[in-house]
Amino acid sequence: MIIDPQEIVASNADSSDVASTNTLVRSEHKFPHHLLKLVYASLFVSTLAFTFSIIDKIKSDPQYTVLNAVVATILAFIFTLPHHGATLLLKWRPHHQISYVLPFAPSSARAIGYLILLVGLWFGSTVVCARSLQVASSSRGTVSYTITPSNSTIKSISVTHPIPPELDDYWTSLASTLTSTVELILISTIALISYLYYRQQNKEYQAEPSNDNSQSVGVKGHISVA
Repeated sequence: MIIDPQEIVASNADSSDVASTNTLVRSEHKFPHHLLKLVYASLFVSTLAFTFSIIDKIKSDPQYTVLNAVVATILAFIFTLPHHGATLLLKWRPHHQISYVLPFAPSSARAIGYLILLVGLWFGSTVVCARSLQVASSSRGTVSYTITPSNSTIKSISVTHPIPPELDDYWTSLASTLTSTVELILISTIALISYLYYRQQNKEYQAEPSNDNSQSVGVKGHISVA
């Protein structure tokens, strides 16, 4: 039995090329599909929610606002910045040649756990903003007046009407509620696609050893009988 060394070298070279190609493919698809677009949108919407909450706190009458309602949105916004900032830096690094090492992967188990925390924070922000909107859009008191008919047989009637607020009185509460709700949807979507991508990567990595074994068997099979 004679083993052809050239065939073994060629097979090893092919295996190395396949491994290099797989590594390049994984590097190019480091981010889940549409993740960057969602991160940009989330960063923009969360900034709006933060801004509207601050304006609502300054502008609204304390009598018709929920105490410290702005705190929930501020906390959610502050905790959102590290994840989104790290994700964007990872994308910009190859283009701008930034010389640093960032131990962060958007689809890692740790990042997904952090995203679940963000979902909880933005859910709390949405609930608090909705409660603040309910209080701000409630009636601003009542007006009462008495009707005395000219007919002496009918007694006077007292009528009370609530005073509805104008849109200018609670538009900031409405805006903060809407933006917090949209941000909650965006963060939940980011967490979902990151988890799906993480699960897909695990399946691919588990399938790689079987592919390597089949390639090794193929190399050993290049044997000629004299």
